[in-house]
Amino acid sequence: MMNRSQLCLEKQTSQFPRRWSFAAIWCATLFLATLAARGGGPYGCDNGWAVDHSSGAVYLNSTLARQMSAGETGWIRIEMYLVSGHTNWDSTVLGYYDSAVNNARNAGLQVLLLIDGGSWPGGQTVWTNNNSENIPGGNGDNAYVGAFATNAVWPIVQHFHDRVKVYEIWNEPNCWNSSPAPGVYTGCTYIYPSNFGWLLGRSWEAVHITHQISDVTLFFGGVFGHNISGVTSYGNAGAQYIDDTYNTGTNTSKGGSFAYIKTNYNAYPLDGVGEHVYLSQGGTVSGATFRQYEDWVRQAYTKYETTNTPKRTFITEFGWTTASVSPAVQDSNLITSFSAINATPYVQMAIWFQWADNPAGSMYYGVTNTSSGPKLSYMDYEKYERFEGIYSNATTNVSIQNYFASLGQPALGDPFDNGHGPWVYAFLNGFAQDYDGGSHKKLTVMTSTNGTFELNDLHGLWSFYATNNGATNFGYLTDNAYTYGSGVRQDFWRGYLTWDAASQVVWHSAVPPVITFSNGVLAWPPGFFLQSASEAAGPYADVPGATSPYTNSPSAPRQFFRLRN
Repeated sequence: MMNRSQLCLEKQTSQFPRRWSFAAIWCATLFLATLAARGGGPYGCDNGWAVDHSSGAVYLNSTLARQMSAGETGWIRIEMYLVSGHTNWDSTVLGYYDSAVNNARNAGLQVLLLIDGGSWPGGQTVWTNNNSENIPGGNGDNAYVGAFATNAVWPIVQHFHDRVKVYEIWNEPNCWNSSPAPGVYTGCTYIYPSNFGWLLGRSWEAVHITHQISDVTLFFGGVFGHNISGVTSYGNAGAQYIDDTYNTGTNTSKGGSFAYIKTNYNAYPLDGVGEHVYLSQGGTVSGATFRQYEDWVRQAYTKYETTNTPKRTFITEFGWTTASVSPAVQDSNLITSFSAINATPYVQMAIWFQWADNPAGSMYYGVTNTSSGPKLSYMDYEKYERFEGIYSNATTNVSIQNYFASLGQPALGDPFDNGHGPWVYAFLNGFAQDYDGGSHKKLTVMTSTNGTFELNDLHGLWSFYATNNGATNFGYLTDNAYTYGSGVRQDFWRGYLTWDAASQVVWHSAVPPVITFSNGVLAWPPGFFLQSASEAAGPYADVPGATSPYTNSPSAPRQFFRLRN
């Protein structure tokens, strides 16, 4: 851990109200206003306050959201700060953030919510009460961490989980600017590892266990990584703090938070690990050093989770200010860091700090200036954020790219990793790319000599295809969904899917179904019902409750089987 006074001060002052700079954004230049609809991938940006902390004014308006979308931004990170005058997450405060989140979503942006010390009243004294590092007999658990989970994390997740699936818990828990005694740290957003372990544990338990919300990700808030004074190390990467949090959490004599969750739920209380990377803030960054910081953080959590863990790294801040480096160096560092991130398979997300310059806070990390015009780094930001129609080798699938351009990011959302990476991949007799975050919900765009079509989840067809081995059982698309009776229909090589309010999703095969038989077990494709008869000629009747695979009792009388749809 190192003193980060200067950078910490810069980032704290960046949160001053910026009414005049947002007025400039509202009067967008033609450069941004005339850009065609674009789409981002698993990368995005932070732009400071989405909602004014004092008044509740919504800064993340629809114009700004569309500008970010036009710049290929896929995700936006929003801090959930409890607006002045409110003592809890009441409907008024949630309404302010509803506007910001909905503006982002309507522009096709996906949202990451940061829940931190500003999300629930307190301060460093109450955050760190009962820590085991400096208080004899302490274990890190205290009233604040319980209230934080109950009164901030849960109300926010409960309200937004239909639209927001990713939550960062705390911001730079290892950041401090004063160490008055050995092992004692104060300032910034520092919280001792024993306290942080319980804050993660209580939050994870409240969401995933108490309220059974399983479709959201809660990750270990981004640790501050730096090389202040030129020191490159495991500790300065934030990796030692992660290591210490696991260590105190798994040790019942030091904290026991992780041991409590592991014993009761067979898991550790985090769904991923966040990282902030602020390297070479006055000069040129090394790609090898950037990758080393990624690897150190990965090393810290895989030490406890094993290298086979599905948990991944979320880089939620990295950037350079043109107050300290030239625009050319900022651009060069952006290219170097995104190149390192692209080459790192365990990075789930990368958030650039930040979209626009903010003179009110003396912050010049943006890829756009105060007049919404492009800085030198803008074009390369746009290049590295672009995923639609792009293969992993950076070449383009024109059919998918043109299909995306015809509908845009608000409808299709952003490319995402559904098991194939966020890029275009080979699929059946052509290629495909997966998307999420737009009004069409989760979807796959498939292209081949048959044409380019989308399978979306507006009526659950995408989910049905995904859960029923659609690639094998249904094959490729031959058209987009269309009105059919009182519902919709979509055609595939092997048949078609229908949806209506009464029957929901039903598969209709155009290929004669086949029953396979092995060791007394029958299996058949989805969308069909098993029938049996005592004679081959019938009559046949449905086998009550039979689902594939179905075991036929060897002691039962002779039976013949067939399928119906």
